[in-house]
Amino acid sequence: MYPPDQKFSIITHSMGSLVAYVAMNSKKFPVQQLANVFCLAAPLEESPQLFSGDISAILKKVTTNFNEHIWNEVLHVNFHGGARD
Repeated sequence: MYPPDQKFSIITHSMGSLVAYVAMNSKKFPVQQLANVFCLAAPLEESPQLFSGDISAILKKVTTNFNEHIWNEVLHVNFHGGARD
């Protein structure tokens, strides 16, 4: 892993963004070291009408159960072109 005083960023694409957000909820994830999350075409902001119910459940989990540090101290940027992006 990174030295404890070194920050890092995560860059994701599409459904990999959901994977990253699920990983950030893990107790083993080094939350205090995370500086930025950049998502390209992540299905995080729009209704997942194109996905199955399983993905909808993951999306709800990702957006409702979060460490306060991740919401308050980490920059989140989602480059999103729309539901079919």
